[in-house]
Amino acid sequence: MSIIAQQTDITLSNKTKYYLDIKILAEQDEEFRMTAGSHNNVIPISNTRENAQGLFGTIVNSLMDVFTGSKLHEIRNNLPSKSSVPIQVRCTSALSFNTSVVSTDTSNHISGDFDLSPEYHGEPLTLEWKSVLGYGYDHKGDVALGGTMPSTRDLAINTEFYNKTGSKIAGPDVSPACCKIKFT
Repeated sequence: MSIIAQQTDITLSNKTKYYLDIKILAEQDEEFRMTAGSHNNVIPISNTRENAQGLFGTIVNSLMDVFTGSKLHEIRNNLPSKSSVPIQVRCTSALSFNTSVVSTDTSNHISGDFDLSPEYHGEPLTLEWKSVLGYGYDHKGDVALGGTMPSTRDLAINTEFYNKTGSKIAGPDVSPACCKIKFT
């Protein structure tokens, strides 16, 4: 964990044709700040506990919120297909990202995740979610071979990382979000 909070411009980009629910949390329940990114699909969630600080403490906290962003516990992003959302995050610790596919045509969901450590903070970063289709299965759940038409397929949503010049970088280890999708 770093001592100095770094502001990071992050663009969340959904390149899939599926609706994604992306949650961002700070490591060890530490609070972090979002300084920009007011978008209909971004839901900042703050801790509801309020400390009795008096007038001076309230004024200082209000000024901090204006200049460095509101203290948050979680950011929830409801990212539609083929869309992008820019946000600015300021924190000292690793950020945990959790991804889930949201669709009525899917089942057997396993959420994906990765931790974005402080070494990636401070520079503009683009995170792109991309889909990969896997094996097809028939209505009995067996792998569809030969002329058998599959009724479901495996779907994996993986994340790729790009720097400010648009070059792909080796990011943290990613566990992809997985599910079965109805194949029509």
